[in-house]
Order: sequence, then structure tokens, then C-alpha cells
Amino acid sequence: MELVNIENLFENVIVENDQRLSDEDNIKMEFFQNMLDDMRNKFSLYLNFYNENRINNVDYDGTIKEIRGIESYKNLEFEFVDKLVFREIRSLIERVYSYFVKKYDVKLETLKHDTDYYEGRPERMKENFIWFMNVSIDDLLDDIFNQLGGMTFNDKGLKETTDKLLEDCKTYRDEQRITVKNSKITIKDFMYYEYWGKDYGEYRNSDYVKINNLFKIISYVNTGELYNGYENITSQINSHNNKYIGLYEIDDNILKSFKTFKNGKVEIVFNSGLKALNFAIKYLGYQE
Repeated sequence: MELVNIENLFENVIVENDQRLSDEDNIKMEFFQNMLDDMRNKFSLYLNFYNENRINNVDYDGTIKEIRGIESYKNLEFEFVDKLVFREIRSLIERVYSYFVKKYDVKLETLKHDTDYYEGRPERMKENFIWFMNVSIDDLLDDIFNQLGGMTFNDKGLKETTDKLLEDCKTYRDEQRITVKNSKITIKDFMYYEYWGKDYGEYRNSDYVKINNLFKIISYVNTGELYNGYENITSQINSHNNKYIGLYEIDDNILKSFKTFKNGKVEIVFNSGLKALNFAIKYLGYQE
């Protein structure tokens, strides 16, 4: 198969989704697009070099024939495209999705494409090669925003975190796990410790995701931003060598304290009974 001339396959792509992204996100996406363009330009140089410098051999009768071993041009082309071009571009695509997943704590399925590059399937081989040499960051953003379904990153992150927290606090065997008394919320069977280190008295929390989600939602109620604003507490609770189970004083705009127990129960004390009740109903599935 004749190698597609890749010099004209793609041009520098300007990200057109900027109105849907923050300034920080735009800068990051431009960085990724520049990296992608530079990567493919270098791929083009290497492939064109292979194509223009084929390694040939002279047969006993004087005819020139192409060497067929691993050093032959075609094998070099297949190895280079399969092991480097497809792999590196796919890796960069995964980095784009990972950026948004980590920043906004949302679930996203990475856009994938067939990586078949076998000379016995020339049409598929050509289509796959062209796709990888043309896909842009803007294409990835279109796919990401389709997955958001009209929601913002923050809204999707909030919904997913809220759904997880509601699931972790749902009624079990018709038993209400949430109780609200005055300004205190109690959640039964929420977070258990594994005894860790008999000689050191260390306790490992096996439900650190639940704790992070709980405090992310509390932070959202307090600040309007979805992030864990209580890492000074959660880092202790979730530490592998945590030695303390009990009361954590807070005293901020929304909380007074947080308390853990060995039996899986946790207690959250708010600054007012109304705040506690509203939080329990909206984010924990509490029913009066």
C-alpha cells in the first residue's frame, strides 16, 4: 500500500468551543492542540523519510528488490504507525479527558477509534490513519459536551456527587439511616474502620470516597463550589495511619463539628437546625 501523503491531511486547528470553557480550560486545550500538531508534524517527517529512503537489495541477476525483513520500508511504516502514531495520539486524547474528569470530578467516556493498521485491510487501514492524523481537540470537546447533555461541568459534577451520596445514605431494609435532631445529623453505617497495626493503634478508613463526597457537598452548600474544603479533616480521617476516632472541631460558616465512631456511625453538627434539616433532606435523602 502506498503511504498517504500526510503533509496536507491536517492544518492547525483553532479550538472553537471557547465559549463553553473557562479561561483556564481554554489555555489547557490550546496547549494540547499545539502538542498534537507538533506531534503529527514530526510523524510526517519520519514517515516521509522512510518513504523516500527505502532500503533495497540487489538480486543475483541484478534486479533491485525491496528488503522484506523488519528493516523494510513497509514493516517500518507499520511498526511506526501502530506502535507510535496511534499509541501517542491515543495517549494524548486520554489526557484531555482525564483533565476534565479530575478537575470537575465527572464521569466521561474517552473517545475511541479503531487502530487496525494491517495491509490486508487497506481501506480500513487508510481510514484509521487519516482519522488519527486529523482528529482535533475541538472534536474531543464536541464529544465531551455531548456527554454533558447540556449541563455544565459543575452541574454534572454536582449531580454525580449528589447521586453517589444519596446512594450511600439510602434506606436499607426499610430502616432510615438518617436522623436529624436539632442541628445534628446522624448517619448510621456510613464509614467503617479496619483495625490496622495492633501495636500502633492505627485505623484505616475503608470508605474514604464517601467521606470526600460528603465534605464536597458540604463545601458546595457553604461556598457554591464543588470541592473538598475540609481536607485538613478528611486527610486525617482517610490517612492510612490514622490514630484518632472521635470528634473533629470545625466552627466555620456552616458546621460546628464532625464525629466518627467505630461502629460506622458519623455525626455532623451544623450551626443551625434549619441548615441541618435542609441538608439532610436535599443531599442525604432524609424523610421527615
